[in-house]
Amino acid sequence: MFYTAIFEKTKQSETEVEYRIERKAREDRIPSEREYITSFSLNGNKFEIDFSMFSAHPVIADMTSHLYFNLSGEETVKNHLLSIDAESCVINNPDHTAREIIPVDDTIFDFRTPKKLGKAIDSPLLSFSHGLNNAFILTGSRNVVLSTSDMKLTGQADTDAVVIYSGGYLFPESSFVAIEFQEIPINSRRTVTEEAHRHIEFTLE
Repeated sequence: MFYTAIFEKTKQSETEVEYRIERKAREDRIPSEREYITSFSLNGNKFEIDFSMFSAHPVIADMTSHLYFNLSGEETVKNHLLSIDAESCVINNPDHTAREIIPVDDTIFDFRTPKKLGKAIDSPLLSFSHGLNNAFILTGSRNVVLSTSDMKLTGQADTDAVVIYSGGYLFPESSFVAIEFQEIPINSRRTVTEEAHRHIEFTLE
């Protein structure tokens, strides 16, 4: 929604930077005046993102980040191990819209124990999307862990879901994987609010 918008930097230190932007009603096709504040901070090996949204009227707010990771430096992330504390996920229609929520038991979407990304990326069931582009409903620890033989990245957030995009439309294909914490992408689950906050963090070991 903000492809050409410029945020104003409002705070900066050695470990943190904060940005702010105001949007008019009907700008970005949203019928309300809004203010957005986003901060990025680095604390040791932990990277944190905080989003805030304030609106004059109730709107749908689902703020996320699209960070891409490749922990090995190899051309593909197919050998990365992924684990997600999720017992269900959202499967998509061929046009990539959300279709329905299903249990992950006995499916290619079961990442409750670490599994190579390539097993899902190369599945014929995901040929139309060139790999994963699915939301997983978080439970328990709500952790998402991406790892290689010598590196581990743990993601956490105060959301109900996370979208894993395995980079099927990147070049080279599947050269990075995106971990996108957000709400469950089913319209009936959307929250309408005048104020929203979100915290996302990634820890590298």
